[in-house]
Amino acid sequence: MRKHVIHAALAIGFGLAVIPQMASACSIVAPDDWGPADSRRAARVAVGTATAIIDGEVIRPFIHGKQNAIVRAARVLKGPRKVEFEVGERSSCDRALDRVGERFRMILTGGPAVYYLPDGGSEAVYEDELLGSYREVVWPYTRGTEP
Repeated sequence: MRKHVIHAALAIGFGLAVIPQMASACSIVAPDDWGPADSRRAARVAVGTATAIIDGEVIRPFIHGKQNAIVRAARVLKGPRKVEFEVGERSSCDRALDRVGERFRMILTGGPAVYYLPDGGSEAVYEDELLGSYREVVWPYTRGTEP
């Protein structure tokens, strides 16, 4: 009996230590019943809560612990009309822009000094529809150079 109590206590302790870390993971998994209405809603939230939305190109890479990325905006769809945006990384939930020449539409948060690019799923078609600007036409993705 005592052995079972010890095993149960260890299992509970392990669960309390591991579950909060698992809950804070950044990966987003859509439920099986995720449909177009959910995707449209997610796009509205992303566009609505963004501080800036730009078609940008990385001109200075992010280097962990040393420097934030600098992105040149070819087009500003929302936010301050700036030519360059400094983009950092707060945690593993943000995307580090470490490829010079990488070009794509960026939905940024934070600012005004340092912006962040949340690393999550994108509802690109619906975001573009809301913005009235289609990234595949006006600013197709370019990979950039490896760090």
